[in-house]
Amino acid sequence: ENIENTLKEFNFKKDFKFHAHITLARVKYVDDKEKFIKNIKDLKVEEKTIEIKDFRLVKSTLTPKGPVYEDLETYS
Repeated sequence: ENIENTLKEFNFKKDFKFHAHITLARVKYVDDKEKFIKNIKDLKVEEKTIEIKDFRLVKSTLTPKGPVYEDLETYS
């Protein structure tokens, strides 16, 4: 809602409903799986607190025609 209100101030034309999302990972190919896993485990992430109303786990499959999304689970 805050994003939509801010965009209105700039006369941004809304052509579809915005759904905020976070992509956790997208990997096409890994040369060295052990090194990749180690790098993920060593990754430092700053903690943030946000309020969410629901959470969907979505699988994204990339195809030549674009991504295909599949809801795996919904939590609310």
